[in-house]
Amino acid sequence: MRLAFIHAMRVNATSARFTTNRAPHPLARDLHCGATLPRSEAARPPLGPCAAVFISAFVLSAIGCRQTPSEPPAPAPRIVSETVTNEVRCVKPLASVAPAPVAPAASSKCPQPALGATPLIVIPIRIEGVDTIVSAEFARSPEETARGLMYRTSLGDKSGMLFDLRERGTHEFWMRNTCIPLDMIFIDEDGTIVGVYEWAVPLTETSRGVGCASRYVLEVAGGWARSHGVQPGKKVTLPR
Repeated sequence: MRLAFIHAMRVNATSARFTTNRAPHPLARDLHCGATLPRSEAARPPLGPCAAVFISAFVLSAIGCRQTPSEPPAPAPRIVSETVTNEVRCVKPLASVAPAPVAPAASSKCPQPALGATPLIVIPIRIEGVDTIVSAEFARSPEETARGLMYRTSLGDKSGMLFDLRERGTHEFWMRNTCIPLDMIFIDEDGTIVGVYEWAVPLTETSRGVGCASRYVLEVAGGWARSHGVQPGKKVTLPR
């Protein structure tokens, strides 16, 4: 049994004795955590296979992996929701002169909706500096967003629709099949109003936006935003 054990432990003499006639390659040092014998060991008589293996194991356990300790990981940065201020954020102010009011489309020109649309949930929307709380239908899916306020013939002073566009970008809306004029309030991810498009004309397919990045859009009746004191740069309380 001893002979079988010795035979199983027999390894290549060059790799087992840690001796060589030339300097070890730097990669060879790294593979064993820097545990290499001095060059003077090359002049000593070669050891037997088993002795070399056991001495090597003893040397490795005594020396250990003396790698240079790595620097401690840097602490994670503190995440602050208010990382962008109005000074560097794209915010488009209201025009100094209000656009001319726009009339709703004639009832004879307003298309009829298809049956079967599912009612949306309604959530309260509070806007900084505005006393009125908007009861907004909340459009979250692509289908709900595509339908929007189409086919409506009226919109109350405290009513609207909030669109969650699911990603931050420079979004634009049109007024296809939309029979009433609208104000579109574009809102960034943190609730900051970045711009208002006023008095969008009904039944038109012109793309409308404010040229600033946003994630949400709140649609209200045409003229509502200015008459209620909505200002870009103010905050909107968004659903979480």
